[in-house]
Parts: sequence; structure tokens; C-alpha cells
Amino acid sequence: MPQVAPRRWNLTVFALALFFVTIGCREPVDDTRLDVLAADAIDWLVRHQEPDGFWSGAAFDLVCAEEHDEPCGGLAGSAVHDVGLTALAALALMASPTADSDLRGPLDQALEWLVAQQDSTGNLGLADVFNHTYDHAIATLALARAVRLLGRDDLRAPLVDAVRYLREMRTPRLGWRYADFSVEMRQHASDSSVTAWAVHALLAAQQAGIAIEQDVLAQGLRFLVNMTDDDDAQAVADAEEAIEKARAELTRLTKLHDDSASSAAAISAQRSLIQSLEDEAPRAKATGRTGYFERGGLVSRIDAASELFPWSKSEACTAAALSCRLGRVGDTEHLDEAHELMLARCLELLPDVGNPEAFDAYGWHYVSVAVAHPLVPRRDAVRWRDALATTLTELQRTDGCARGSFDPHRFAWGSAGGRVYQTAILALAAQAHRGRHLNPAP
Repeated sequence: MPQVAPRRWNLTVFALALFFVTIGCREPVDDTRLDVLAADAIDWLVRHQEPDGFWSGAAFDLVCAEEHDEPCGGLAGSAVHDVGLTALAALALMASPTADSDLRGPLDQALEWLVAQQDSTGNLGLADVFNHTYDHAIATLALARAVRLLGRDDLRAPLVDAVRYLREMRTPRLGWRYADFSVEMRQHASDSSVTAWAVHALLAAQQAGIAIEQDVLAQGLRFLVNMTDDDDAQAVADAEEAIEKARAELTRLTKLHDDSASSAAAISAQRSLIQSLEDEAPRAKATGRTGYFERGGLVSRIDAASELFPWSKSEACTAAALSCRLGRVGDTEHLDEAHELMLARCLELLPDVGNPEAFDAYGWHYVSVAVAHPLVPRRDAVRWRDALATTLTELQRTDGCARGSFDPHRFAWGSAGGRVYQTAILALAAQAHRGRHLNPAP
């Protein structure tokens, strides 16, 4: 048997080792900071759960006042949205790896309270509140996750009723928004925010084994597509290619010009064609942005918060739409051009994550959900999670009864949701990398 020279053998071993180190054996992503942040946030939520099982947006500090001299305080949420807040907190607990052990008691209490709020129509929210569709959609999502993740088959019947009501709340514009009696429905019958929650709820219900009418789901997704400025990119590329070909043909005709009338006419016609192509070409490439209720528009903001938190500093609707369009794991084999454009739009937020004007927990949650999809490039997911962990570490409270929570006044929607909302949605964002929210394809 021929012998390999020692030097050549050493080089071969070195090359193989280098290959496996750089390609085959990458360092695992260290999400320890996010895991610690999430655990502390969940601890705060559990400590502030009401004895009846729900979370109170307006009176959460009455619970902490029993054990501490100084309650958490801060902006309070609205009592009419306790269903949505309780569902959001339950979703945060279900995202934890201890959901079926240490957190099972608080979760069962929360789920029982949610079901007790359901009326004969299947609605889980307060029907006389114009935007109770938010509460209902988030609560439907929580029930669906409980069936799939916790094995709560006893919740199937309430889930079926909740899905039926959600379907009936769909508007003529394909998506979802508010109750019919809301004056805002006269101008915009659907928006991408409520629609995203509804689509996620339907996807989760489907994966829990509930029959979903595919046209309802497809039309909700179609509304999100319609709100996204994503399909002009190919049109721009096609137009640029056509113009370049026309210019090349003009160059060819000019070189062949023989002073004949037919040659001059051909050159003139080609110049006219180029001018026409340039006039009709799209003026700008697609932005990849999903609007709140108009195509490619900006996000929604409470008027009083718009100066502190400018519309342009958030891509919440884009991230929400992207997370829905990626859909279930296994349904999509690759990121298409529209997905890549939307992802790039979301990742443009990275330099601003630490900028107080860009503190939008709602948007951060949906970006975290979107980048957790297996098809999103690993480097992009890691960059986002690292930036998020750094900022949340600076923002999370570490003192007294407020330890683990987030001060609502520092975020765009804090004045509407309060401390419970702020802490629950950021706990969800910090845990999205675990993928428990993902809907596996059947």
C-alpha cells in the first residue's frame, strides 16, 4: 500500500479540520440573554396575575401592593381589554419551555377565565367595545396554542365557536378591523394589524385540528399582500431590461445607418420606443413596506405619541404581514423576492433598535416572529436577536416589584396597553427564537 508523505498528510488533515470548523461545525447561537429576559418577564407576569386567573390592565398594581411598599405603577392599560391582555400573557407563558410544568397552573387559570368570557356568539371580547376584534383574535390564538401545545382538548369546542365568530367578523375588504358600529369603519374597513392577528389565529387553529375555510384564510393573506408595496420590483427590473435592449438596438441601427429613408425611419422609431419605455417605466423600486390600511403606507400611531415615536421608525405592519405570509413551516420552500424585500425592510430597523424614537414593542415582536422562520438566513436572525437582547437588557426593570417588567411610557403603544401589555409582548418577542409559535405544516 503506498505511503502518504507526512507533510501532505498533515495538510490534508488541516484542510479537513478547517472545513468542518468553518462550515460544518458552526458555533450555536447564544440566546442566553433573551432567555433570562423572558424568564424575568414571565416571573413578573405570574406575580401579577389576579386570583381569578386574568391579568388586569388597569389594576395590576393592586396585586403588587399587597407584597411591596411601592407598587409597580406606571401607565395603566384599559380594563375593557383585559381579555386581550390575558390572552397575550398566556401566549407569553406558553412560549416558555416550562409551560407544561411550572407554569401549567397559572396557564390553566388564565385559559379557564378566557373561556368563561365567551358569549353565545363565540365572541371572547366585550361586544360593545369598537375594537374588541383585537381581544377576540388574540384570545382565539391563545386557545388554539393551548390545544396544540398543552393538549387541552377540552378547549376545542370553545375554539370552534371562536373561529366561527372570527370568520363572521371579516369585512368586505377581505381582512379584519373593528366592529361594524365603529365610525372608523366608514373610511377603512380593514387594516393589516387586526388582520395579522386573525390570520395567525386561523393558522394556529388549523394546526390544532380545527377545520378552516381556505377561502377565508386565503383572502386574509390576500389583503396583506394588497397592503404591501412588493410587486413593483420585478416590473422595474423588466422595464430596465427592456430599455437596455432598446438602446442596444438603437446602437446597432446607428452603426448600420446608410442615409436611406428607411434606415432613418428605423432609427427614429427606435428612439421613440426608448422614450416611450422610459416614460412608462416605474419611477421607483418597491419599498417592501406594508401599510396599515393603504398600500405601502405607514404604521398606525396614537396622535399624542406620534411626535415621540415617529411613524417612519417602525415597520410593525411589514413584519406582521411577513410573518403571516411565511405561514406554516413547510408550506414555503424558499424566500421569494417579495419576502426578501420585506425582510430587508424590517432589518433596516437594526441601527435604530436602541433609538428611543424607535421603541415599538409591537413591531419588535413581529420582527422576532418573522426572523424565527427557518428560511430566514441565520445571520439575519442572529443580528436581530443580538440587537434586541442588548436593548431589552437596558430597558427591563431590575428593581422592586417591577423587576422583570418594562415601563410602558417608553414605548409607542405603552399608553394604550400599560405595563401588562408591554411586558407580555416583549416576553413573546424574547422567546420567538424557540419556535413554539411556529405552525408546522401537516
